[in-house]
Amino acid sequence: KYPDDEVTLNSMAALLSKKGDYQTALSYSNKATTADPNYFQAYFNKGLIYNKLNDPKKALENFQKCVSLEPAYYEAYYGIAQLLIAENLHRQALENLDKVIAIKNDYKQAYYLRGLCFAFLKHNGDAIRDYNTAQQLGLNSELLFTNRAITYGETGNFNKAISDLNAAIAINPQSAQCFYLRGIAKLQSGNNGCNDLLQARQLGFVNAERALSAYCH
Repeated sequence: KYPDDEVTLNSMAALLSKKGDYQTALSYSNKATTADPNYFQAYFNKGLIYNKLNDPKKALENFQKCVSLEPAYYEAYYGIAQLLIAENLHRQALENLDKVIAIKNDYKQAYYLRGLCFAFLKHNGDAIRDYNTAQQLGLNSELLFTNRAITYGETGNFNKAISDLNAAIAINPQSAQCFYLRGIAKLQSGNNGCNDLLQARQLGFVNAERALSAYCH
């Protein structure tokens, strides 16, 4: 009945994208932005679809178009940050995550991603602060605990690293990386980490063999 209604077209695109029909979804998104070139949500949706189609350049263009039309649309800044992190452009990603948090200061995933950026840039104190905030806001994931443990290890706080790795292993008992990291952290703190290194090797972690040879005769 209303073939040029941008809201309906954008909604169709979103539903088709959820079903995995990205090419058809893209055609509806294109119709939505043609129907209303200022409909910022359609550009955001189009960015998500291009990301699913492994076209980060066009995804970025559409996210940027979205925020140019609606500067308060924090989800688009978050999408931009994810794309920049994938390209190892962590400083630029930080700028976008700052905007996300300025608009929505309880967005736990944004704090986690900003923590990753800070850790990459060796701003370990800032990284731990953001990881802590993400956890306080309710994020309790294997990746959060693992990455915070790595940062604690880089600052020499191996006891806190071990505590975080305990939490990560409780979530995913098959994480070879976590057993390896916990074994190293235990050894660095003067404890026996060889059992963890053996477990890491059994789970297929390649570097575990070298660590076993070096530390566990």
